[in-house]
Amino acid sequence: MAKYQKTKKDAAAKLQQTTFWNVAVVAIALVGTIDTLNKWLSGENWKALELQGLLLLAILLSFSLIVNYFSSKSLRVAADKREKISNYLLVVPSDGEESFYLGWAFLLLKESRIADDKIYITTEFAAKSFSNDHKSDNKLDALERLEDLKRYGDRHFDGIFVILEDPDDQATRDQMLRYYKLVDSNLVLLDMNMNHVVTRQRGYPIMDFVGSNEKLGGAMAGQFALDYAKAVGIEGRALKILILEPHNLEPGSPDWDHIRIEEFKRHIRDYSSFPDVEFQSIPDCGYNTSKTLEAIRVRPRSGSESVADFLLQFDLIYASNDDTAIGALRVLEEELEVDNNEVGSGFPYHGILLHKGPRIIGYDGTRELCELASKDNQWLLGTIDVKQGMQAKKALEQMIKLRRMSRPAKAMSLRTGNLRFNRMLSSKKSGHNGQGHDFAYEEDGNFRKDLNGVRYLESEVPRPDLIRPAVKISPFLRDPFITEFNKAPKSPKFRYSVITETDLKDRI
Repeated sequence: MAKYQKTKKDAAAKLQQTTFWNVAVVAIALVGTIDTLNKWLSGENWKALELQGLLLLAILLSFSLIVNYFSSKSLRVAADKREKISNYLLVVPSDGEESFYLGWAFLLLKESRIADDKIYITTEFAAKSFSNDHKSDNKLDALERLEDLKRYGDRHFDGIFVILEDPDDQATRDQMLRYYKLVDSNLVLLDMNMNHVVTRQRGYPIMDFVGSNEKLGGAMAGQFALDYAKAVGIEGRALKILILEPHNLEPGSPDWDHIRIEEFKRHIRDYSSFPDVEFQSIPDCGYNTSKTLEAIRVRPRSGSESVADFLLQFDLIYASNDDTAIGALRVLEEELEVDNNEVGSGFPYHGILLHKGPRIIGYDGTRELCELASKDNQWLLGTIDVKQGMQAKKALEQMIKLRRMSRPAKAMSLRTGNLRFNRMLSSKKSGHNGQGHDFAYEEDGNFRKDLNGVRYLESEVPRPDLIRPAVKISPFLRDPFITEFNKAPKSPKFRYSVITETDLKDRI
């Protein structure tokens, strides 16, 4: 019976929205009006006109109230049902070739199926993320329409996950701020965080970031390099390392994705027992296998040396990410492997290192690299696992918390697009007249500290802590890395774990 009544109500509501229904109502009203006027003109009966007019007005008013009631009820029902689903946008700065970026789309979808909420993930692959949107009329037009929809009380997206090509580019920030306001500050940055140290103007809103500890990851990679050099007996001479960088940046750049490179070099310089360490970089590898291949092959052409001779100068290759590491692997396999697989002299580590040439340390922990390394690939030493699956889980959890967070709580935690309000509140919290209020992840009881050491009370939804990465090594390095370095009398700062089949199942 209830189902019949619901069907009947739905049918009535649909009928009210049809053109036929509205035409019929207008026709009836016109016929009634014309009939009343005819009667009045023929008999000049003012009272009849007054009575008929009042009756017609009452009917029209009643009809309008009934229509408005059902219309409002339909809107309330629709809004209630809309609140029970979530539609999130994921913006990725990729053309689809980079496996790590593709992994975000699949991992967030995987986590959305696990969550209790009814969640949809819409992925937008943009070559330069927001930094290129201001040049695209289509994207600008789409954003303007989304903003118009919001002004009319309708919204398409409840939140946005975004990886930025250049978080500190002003055009990128301006565009991102529009999206931030569009989704009521329900925005979570992934992988690339804004540089709050360089950006001293703290009027910009707080944006939640989920990512790995880049400083710790770079140091782990540095210690891994030193332990490898010790294990294979490289000593008494300079250690030579080739670094494959994503961009063409100056040494010491504070950009977020450059931290892993700067910390790698710093750790080796601080803890190396070698008489000297020589670093050489190849820029513009762009987290991309094909770009890395091209960058390595072009580099030696500046002189007379061949690609093989150039590579043989180095003991190690440190790749900025795993796609870059795979690009380096392809070049090494093509240039340095020999048909008879003779053991290269100068590699005394149990006589199992085939071929002379540098070995590769990756970064990110992608499935493709782990699969290659698990097959005892002679060129891959391992990777720094940033635990992307855990990041995706934490990012979705944070998004759900932000969506449930009240507007006053967002305002008090500086999660608002009102820059004037942010500057005012930031000034009161920091005591620095709105300058330099930069947040870090140092906890102090119920308080946190900004980079200036000023304590402030955290909101009801704290920003996520950085995820601690791990060192995953190729199986052929199990001995001595596990037995010697993990079980040494003085426990190492970073412990090693071998890539296993279980690891591969947990990766995209």
